[in-house]
Amino acid sequence: MPAAGLPSESYQPAILNDMEVTEITRTKLSTLTAATKTVDAARTELTTATYVLPVNGQNIAAKVQALVNAEAALASGRADTYAIILKGLKDATPEKKSAVARAIGGAPAPAAGGRGGN
Repeated sequence: MPAAGLPSESYQPAILNDMEVTEITRTKLSTLTAATKTVDAARTELTTATYVLPVNGQNIAAKVQALVNAEAALASGRADTYAIILKGLKDATPEKKSAVARAIGGAPAPAAGGRGGN
């Protein structure tokens, strides 16, 4: 157990500073809001279509395709946002690039656990 006032062993200093987080948030909101709303709407429409009786396979297939298209557009938007943000970061380390990807929502957080990975 760490002494009072000292960080625990799992403490890691922030990879992104406040200005970088603000810029990521601003860029993310301006580039991904519409695509995220489109994905949410497509998911809702697909869910609704699956509960309608009688079952309409063509309608469900159309809703699935709409969701696939919306997810692809969101993924493309995330990639574009990542590129925009990295242009503004000088000499970004691999850790910083990973933190940016997580902040955008396109990459999972690092695995939890200590030595050995679990």
